[in-house]
Amino acid sequence: MLALLLAGLGVPAQVETIRWTGGLGLPPSDSWRWEGDTLHLARPGFAGSLFSAEPYDNFDLTFEWRVAPRGNSGVKYMGVAGRLHPDFFRFIVRPAAIVIMTSLALLLIAAVWLRRRWRRVGLAVSAILGLWTLGCAVGLGWAFHRAGKLPTGLEYQMTDDAANHDALSKPSHRSGALYDLIPPTGARLRPAGEFNTSRILVDGRHVEHWLNGAKVVEYDFDSPALRQALARSKFAGDSSFARKSAGYLELQDHGDEVWFRNIRLRRP
Repeated sequence: MLALLLAGLGVPAQVETIRWTGGLGLPPSDSWRWEGDTLHLARPGFAGSLFSAEPYDNFDLTFEWRVAPRGNSGVKYMGVAGRLHPDFFRFIVRPAAIVIMTSLALLLIAAVWLRRRWRRVGLAVSAILGLWTLGCAVGLGWAFHRAGKLPTGLEYQMTDDAANHDALSKPSHRSGALYDLIPPTGARLRPAGEFNTSRILVDGRHVEHWLNGAKVVEYDFDSPALRQALARSKFAGDSSFARKSAGYLELQDHGDEVWFRNIRLRRP
């Protein structure tokens, strides 16, 4: 079973073992599976991300990864529970609110107009719409509960830069970037399907992203440059993204296949 002790045989003693969970105290989905020495998200979309069982403050994380053609994924760090990602409102809350309001409007029509003309049909339609609306509201409530419990952190972006539509839309959405905040410079990405080597170094307030041997992003927490980048990003309004705090690691399920190997973490 995926006990997820990622330090393999022969790993030096100074390298820590990372234990991963499925979040909310749940075990990892079996969609995350070992294939030899490689961790593969084989059925993305509904598997959910993997989260470290404990938070980390200062660390040096190295790993190898590859994504499917046109794929998108990432490794998040400094994840804090209760911090809601703006995409949660964009892709879940807003569509759900539209569905609920539409259902309520149709329910009102069924309750008033249909019941006057076709009483039995109106009752049946009202009952169906009422249950549907209730189900949507309960689902949205559960989504808020789950999102509030799962950590949300800063993201080391991993994509097929040549073909992924998100990577092509904005430099700060390309591999090695601090997602939507700082674009990578001097990145040398290998083609989709080939493994890349990455490193995330957090030393006090200072952070570095490395990709295939090159430092591609560098920033400091609470710096004017990071605050300005935050103000221009989708995370504007949530100043916690600019502040240093211990947090959880996340191997992201973004709906595309992704492979990881040789995940190593050192702490000072």
